[in-house]
Amino acid sequence: MSNPEKGSSVVLDACVLVPIALCDAFLRLAEEPSLYRPLWSEEILTELRRALVKKPLQLPPCKADYRIACMKAAFPEALVAGRQSLIPTVRIPAAHDKHVVATAIHAGAGAICTANPPALSAPGDRSPWSRGPHAGRVSAAGAPAELRLGDG
Repeated sequence: MSNPEKGSSVVLDACVLVPIALCDAFLRLAEEPSLYRPLWSEEILTELRRALVKKPLQLPPCKADYRIACMKAAFPEALVAGRQSLIPTVRIPAAHDKHVVATAIHAGAGAICTANPPALSAPGDRSPWSRGPHAGRVSAAGAPAELRLGDG
């Protein structure tokens, strides 16, 4: 993989990894010559698996496991671990998505790609970390939207 700048690392939320065409497009853009570095956590991959095996997709568990194993093999550097201590410090409306933001902060990601940006922003505030060291903003245009971290 080429060496994209730190700001071009993007946490891919489970909701953008579920549709195979969208997942394929994002991961192809991360292949050599890479436009960005994809990131995810075990919890994001667990959410992905859960979504793949339940309705409406109902993939057999072995196929969901195979897909995730292929993603891990193709992008071994994408897995982010060690962000658990940040989860309680994240303040967003969707408590179940705190791990996504914590993953981005811990990895120093430049953005989060999600199909549900309101869940990752503070109520009435497009900048969920505007008063903290991880200031960011949510781009509400289009879906999936991108949550940018830092000054960018």
